[in-house]
Amino acid sequence: DDFSKTNRFLDILLRHQINTYRLAEGLSYDDHNYSTNSSYIVPLEQEQFRLIKAIFEKSTSFTDSLFYDVSAWTFPLAFNIEYSALEGKSFKNDLLGDKLIEIPELTGKVGTQSSYAYLMKLDDYNSYKALYMILKNNLKVKVALKAFSTSEGFEYDPGTILIPVKNQSKTEDEVYDILKEISTKSNTDFSNVSTGFNQAGIDLGSPNMVNMEKPKVMMLVGNGVSSYEAGEVWHLLDKRFWIPLSMVDIDRFNRINLARYNTIIMVNGNYSGITGSSREKLEKWIRDGGNIIGIKGGSKWLIDQKLANIKLKKTSRDTASIKNYGDMYQHIGAQNIGGSIFEATLDLSHPLCFGYPDNDVSLFKNNKLFFDKSNNPYNNPVLYTEDPLQSGYISKENYELVKNTSGLIVSSNGRGKTICFSDNPNFRAFWYGTNRLFLNAIFFGDIISSSSTR
Repeated sequence: DDFSKTNRFLDILLRHQINTYRLAEGLSYDDHNYSTNSSYIVPLEQEQFRLIKAIFEKSTSFTDSLFYDVSAWTFPLAFNIEYSALEGKSFKNDLLGDKLIEIPELTGKVGTQSSYAYLMKLDDYNSYKALYMILKNNLKVKVALKAFSTSEGFEYDPGTILIPVKNQSKTEDEVYDILKEISTKSNTDFSNVSTGFNQAGIDLGSPNMVNMEKPKVMMLVGNGVSSYEAGEVWHLLDKRFWIPLSMVDIDRFNRINLARYNTIIMVNGNYSGITGSSREKLEKWIRDGGNIIGIKGGSKWLIDQKLANIKLKKTSRDTASIKNYGDMYQHIGAQNIGGSIFEATLDLSHPLCFGYPDNDVSLFKNNKLFFDKSNNPYNNPVLYTEDPLQSGYISKENYELVKNTSGLIVSSNGRGKTICFSDNPNFRAFWYGTNRLFLNAIFFGDIISSSSTR
């Protein structure tokens, strides 16, 4: 469904001179259906076969438990791309279609001009670029909280964007021209609709179509904050989605007018510099309706400051057994999570999961922050599974801790929200599969019902 994201994955293969082919005939394999118009096949019988294995294969068995860096690099999981390994007899040369010479060209389109409204699905990676451009043009925008089918029979999932033609500050012609330009720049499709009455699900005039606000985003940086993870956020927003981002040094925080922003981001780091009046200023901003997004250490600070209502799971220290001093380094080192990949399930009806095609996602974890499931049953949009390890190393002790934990929890604080990630959804600017969770937090954090967050 996500052609923009698939193109970025294909670009990596072609850059590394990996022969990639279109699938010549439809194939059902490993509980997946692969069609000829959107599927590709990579044979191992080529010069880059070692690199292909490194890119695609999963590893969960290791001779050593100490790692300098991450222990897993399974690219399709990072991109959240549906894929299968064709074993032995399942592969045949007849499956190889045209060889890919360059990544497929993507073009956006808009239906004929409408006097009522336009719809945009959120299933493509570039949809968020289009969405920000629509809001930047000061068009009124709504998002669907529930699924529906139009009178023409086309199906739309929660997260579908509605751009009404009426009650805009622009004329019908201007709205149409703006969407055509955005479609061209973002390679995103818009559909025209002539009525608000739908065949099934909610109508376009339903209360389940809620108004959206343009994100005005600030990120805290400076002493103690991870420059790597701050850079990942800046690159994601500024370079990929053209979303402006103000970066404010912690030391200047107390002098900043927070009323200019509706979203603040705290990536991994040490925020002990925010104390006293600075902390009170931040809490007041949240209570007045601001949304704050914490990642790893940023989340931990929000929890410690009672700005997020999250209970942490911790391992109990082994004080009963006697251990050899010479084994201490090996044992302690084995408890680190250098970087592994885990399976989680999504609540596709939750605003933070809008746009995902199915409820499986792969999370990258390189820390020991574990969220207990929220007591509110509607507040666990991302849950690690019972047997989550997909690729990489984790100790037995930590594996028991990560099972069935929550990867993302929202807390209410006055009129605002605190959205906490236990892991980095933007890891090294290539973990495309979970970028969507982070972008949804920016665009849709304020529409999450407080009934689910208390």
